[in-house]
Amino acid sequence: MGVRLVRPVLPPWEELAPHLEKIHGTGLLTRGPYNEMLETEAASHMGEGTHVVAVSSCTSGLMLVLKALEIRGEVLMPSFTWTASGLAALWNGCEPMYADVTPGRYTLNPDATRAAITKSTGAVMAVNAYGLYPDMDALAQVCREAGVPLVSDSAQGIGAICQGRPAGSVAPVEVFSMSPSKVVTAAEGGLIATADGDLAAKLRRMRDYGKSADGQDVTAVGLSARLSEFHAAIAWLNMKRVEELRDERFALAARYREHLADLPGVAFQDVPEGDKPSGNYMMLFIGPEARADRAGVVEYLKGRDVDSRPYFYPALHRQAIFADRPGARGASLPVTEAAEAQGLALPFYNGMTDAEQDEVIGALRGALAPPGA
Repeated sequence: MGVRLVRPVLPPWEELAPHLEKIHGTGLLTRGPYNEMLETEAASHMGEGTHVVAVSSCTSGLMLVLKALEIRGEVLMPSFTWTASGLAALWNGCEPMYADVTPGRYTLNPDATRAAITKSTGAVMAVNAYGLYPDMDALAQVCREAGVPLVSDSAQGIGAICQGRPAGSVAPVEVFSMSPSKVVTAAEGGLIATADGDLAAKLRRMRDYGKSADGQDVTAVGLSARLSEFHAAIAWLNMKRVEELRDERFALAARYREHLADLPGVAFQDVPEGDKPSGNYMMLFIGPEARADRAGVVEYLKGRDVDSRPYFYPALHRQAIFADRPGARGASLPVTEAAEAQGLALPFYNGMTDAEQDEVIGALRGALAPPGA
């Protein structure tokens, strides 16, 4: 069957089945105890004082956060991100604007952010790229100087460590994904994390249409963004071992680096000391000095039944929905455009065997190693 790009992490059936049976038996499919259990478990991994709100997806979570913060005008973000970052801004009537990313790290560049902030900037949206945070301390300082809120699209960040701080306590408000490709999956779902108890309470109402605390009135613009109890049960069990899942991926990433680092013209994402990525994706950046270009490598791997794909490609400013909007017109994003042209996601998942990883490594060396190497 070859080597797949991702394989969702599901709890063992014998562990999950009793909880699904319990939900089935009660008929309580939403707004139930498993949502509360998930939120409590997630908060315990995200730092003291963190409030967690479960939602139907990271995208709905981002939409709700921007609405709850009453963001207007422009939202400054990297173009090197998943589509949801920009769509959340559009859904709120805001304009996505772009700052370039840091070379090697491929996350929002604080200096570029400072230069791109204008009087129309309503918020800065940092993005966790492949599991690695930007320099959040520097971005927080930029936002304080400018007087604008900092929001983190931490979709790929569950389990990450940023300068000693756990994901969920890295920004004033963070939004995480629990889609099938994530380290912690709910099948589909998302989490919002914040130390602001009032904001968390507001978001709990907004995920349920904006209902009042007693449920008898609607007091805010909300969504139907509740997470089902079935999804919450899956995520709750997975969240219990988030550090174990992350560390397993960290070891897999180290093995890829060990066996591919000598290939000319290729590079990996730079990880600063004090940071530990979640390990959401394993990226190889194939530069112009490499033996083959990215398209050639993809075809070579495909011929050997090994999945791969460009990721964060195309960048937001080149996607049809954004390309004719103000942020894309005349955008100068050289690091972003190099990264989107060179980045290739490799097969990477919990439970990956040495034999499977060796297949990928062998195929990559066949495509990229110099003759005789």
